[in-house]
Amino acid sequence: MIRKIKDLIKNDTVLLIATLLAIVSSIIITPDLEYLDYINYRVLAILMGLMIVMAGFKRMGVFTAVARGLLKLTGSVHSSSMVLVMLCFFFSMAITNDVALISFVPLTLEMLRLLKREDLAIRIVALQTVAANLGSMATPIGNPQNLYLYDLMGVSFGAFIKLMIVPTLLSLVFLVVAILFSIKNEKLETSNINKASKIPTVKLVAFIALFGINVLTVLGIVSFYVSLLITIIVAVILDRGALFIDYALLLTFFMFFVFIGNMQRIESIVTMLNTLVAGKELEVGILFSQVISNVPAAMLLSPFAESLQGLLYGVSLGGLGTLIASMASLISYKYIARSESSKISSSKYLFYFTIVCIIFLIPLYVVVKFLM
Repeated sequence: MIRKIKDLIKNDTVLLIATLLAIVSSIIITPDLEYLDYINYRVLAILMGLMIVMAGFKRMGVFTAVARGLLKLTGSVHSSSMVLVMLCFFFSMAITNDVALISFVPLTLEMLRLLKREDLAIRIVALQTVAANLGSMATPIGNPQNLYLYDLMGVSFGAFIKLMIVPTLLSLVFLVVAILFSIKNEKLETSNINKASKIPTVKLVAFIALFGINVLTVLGIVSFYVSLLITIIVAVILDRGALFIDYALLLTFFMFFVFIGNMQRIESIVTMLNTLVAGKELEVGILFSQVISNVPAAMLLSPFAESLQGLLYGVSLGGLGTLIASMASLISYKYIARSESSKISSSKYLFYFTIVCIIFLIPLYVVVKFLM
């Protein structure tokens, strides 16, 4: 029992904090009918639908097949590293940063083991993690906080991408430079990389269609309850395993909605956060993300932000820094920590990852500050 509690605290720390905050705030603000207005049902439905679709793709081995196919074309450390890092960068724009890391970090560690180059793991996985966090900021569906803020901002899909295009492109340049200068280039034998198993055509087409429907929901063309219902029905018929998603994340959002709704009804809290956040959204977003991670930071600060654009930049860049600044970063760390290779040290990884984050964060902050 004690072990289960420890595992729960370790694996779902943010959920436990969100639940505690919701409970405490509910003692201050007695539950009433206004609670029903706290919840952004559209965001929860879209997030759930996309998570089911991505689970389906992952279970089919789509991401593994793409990665293996691309790695077969490489012949050096630089080209292989570039492929592995860019897979996280570009895929995170569509499948979210956490799904990108869940899909490609284990694959990277396995590939490096087969190639007998586990000495590259720390640097490549650290850059993959940074790539996933930065690439995901480019689109409304790249990460949960983007989807939440996109819904609040009420801008078009294209307008959102236009807002994020400069920091995204700059991040891409930084990643390329980091790979070229931080990883020594050598020839690499990739012929022993096995082919991925065959992907069922009907299921693949069906889930691609589901992805399209969910994107149309993000664009406001399809009602969220319609897309979610269709997604669940298709998953039940074709792959029930895709329904086993991270419900803890959805529950975390729900609890934060309750907490934030209650905070907005406490005058002293509203005054304090208005003073703290207004006009300083970028800096406060970055700083709060380091402590509570960027998803809850976006949800907590958004009601008090004068500039949602500034907050969007803040929590996007805020994913760089501490290990909990973006919860997706914990995914990579867990894989590194579980590695049995003597060449992979979790403490060395954490040090290198932190240094890389700082190096990326400072110039990106300067550029974004200029854009604002």
